[in-house]
Amino acid sequence: MESYPSGQSDGGGAARPRRAGVVGVALGCLLMAACSGGASSSGQSEPTTTPPPASPSASLELNSQKPSAAAEETYTGVLRSDAIEGGCVYLQTRDGQKYEVLPPEGWQLQKAPAALVDRSGQVVARPGDTITVHGQEVDMMSICQVGPIIQATDVVQGGASS
Repeated sequence: MESYPSGQSDGGGAARPRRAGVVGVALGCLLMAACSGGASSSGQSEPTTTPPPASPSASLELNSQKPSAAAEETYTGVLRSDAIEGGCVYLQTRDGQKYEVLPPEGWQLQKAPAALVDRSGQVVARPGDTITVHGQEVDMMSICQVGPIIQATDVVQGGASS
């Protein structure tokens, strides 16, 4: 019996062509064209419309560091640090509340070793030191997730307040 690479034997030696594959490919192409919306039943292409991007919501502006309309407050507590996400430095008040502190403009909050450094490069505080932070809570998120976030306008060593 001969083999027929382009067909199958009908048992009597005659070859019949493989039409199912050709029909399947043609059908697939038609379905893709119909689903893509690129051609109408008249054969002309129809314009496709893309909806405009959604306008950003306030929740997408989490890293804006915009203070709320609330008045500046004073927070006093102990500067602490932990190893969460590579190191998080925070203020813990007497009542146990933790606040992540964003340092004032020009200051740096070092993670390892933890330290709060002012504009001139002086270390203002290290973990275990009592500090007073002037600032206000901001509506944003952080990888530290230790508590509310304060955007500081000033930080002083000790329990002094203004």
